[in-house]
Amino acid sequence: RLDATEDLLNEPDIDYVSVKISSVASQLNPWAWDDSVDRISDRLRRVLTTARERRTFVNLDMEEYHDLELTIAAFRRVLDEPALLDVEAGIVLQAYLPDAFDALRGLVTWATDRHRRGGAGIKIRLVKGANLAMERVDAAMHGWDQAPYPTKAETDAAFKRCIDWALTPERTEAVRYGIGSHNLFDVAFARVVAEVRGVTDRVMIEMLEGMAPALASTVRDATGGLLLYTPVVRPADFDVAISYLFRRLEENAAGGNFLHSLAGLGPGTAAFAEQEAAFRRGVSERGSVSTAPRRAQDSTLAVSRPSDPPTAPVDGSVDAVRARLAAGRQAQQAWAALAPVERQRVLLAVGDELARRRADLVAAMVHEGGK
Repeated sequence: RLDATEDLLNEPDIDYVSVKISSVASQLNPWAWDDSVDRISDRLRRVLTTARERRTFVNLDMEEYHDLELTIAAFRRVLDEPALLDVEAGIVLQAYLPDAFDALRGLVTWATDRHRRGGAGIKIRLVKGANLAMERVDAAMHGWDQAPYPTKAETDAAFKRCIDWALTPERTEAVRYGIGSHNLFDVAFARVVAEVRGVTDRVMIEMLEGMAPALASTVRDATGGLLLYTPVVRPADFDVAISYLFRRLEENAAGGNFLHSLAGLGPGTAAFAEQEAAFRRGVSERGSVSTAPRRAQDSTLAVSRPSDPPTAPVDGSVDAVRARLAAGRQAQQAWAALAPVERQRVLLAVGDELARRRADLVAAMVHEGGK
């Protein structure tokens, strides 16, 4: 897949390629943070080096929530390298993640500093997010809160917050923006904000090929330009492109979304009133919508100094160990007599207790490992 991406970059008639880290680096694991960032960086370096030689723009796409920080870390690391300091590249942020706003601020601050050190600018593509179904499945399988906002209204407000914050002269010094949306209210909002603040040359509206051709043509004519995204596959893999476009159409045309109402949209219609009300709500709530991550873990560990002795008693005698083993064997009889559903209940309760005392257990492991 990495070789195929480089082949694409070498095509003379291609000047813009969007890449996901999962398509060039496999088996990524946020727990193995350094290893994952190293491997992503190695592959991204190859891609960007080829892109630099061919003068092709590379946009780093975003997928699932667990890839967000890994993608940003590798993106910043590689573009800070002296050999690639003059490369302009892009990255996507999904506004349906509350984490996106702080990620946006961090990227703009970093990009501005890089630019002032003689580096090229970057592009940030702002979208609402297109992986909601998978995020919901992942959350349900693990018993977690979903990482994206729970309501569309919050996502809409967060999207407008990002646009409102980003489109200023000082925040477009080193960053140009792609506003990815098929919602004409949001497109108009971004365009008006850019016009009022004098940064229209730093903003491009972006849509997906085939979703709403007439709408795309209208936006192109009204704004003077439009970027259309489309999947590019081998003829033998054409079914992959169709399934991708079908999934995107299904998402965009879901109830409550703009494209769902587009056919009957017109001044004075109920559909227009509904979309207008949703837009006004998003604008009014853009400053109050939460930016706190919805998924977190309690990493606070009450760990005393490694030199302190562990507080748990240690059985040092042979007799004490034998007594423990005998008690265990005796308990097995009662355990085996329990009905399977009862054993299940006990094991689940043990799991809950282990989770509750996670900090204590990690502290004990720190003591035992001596590090």
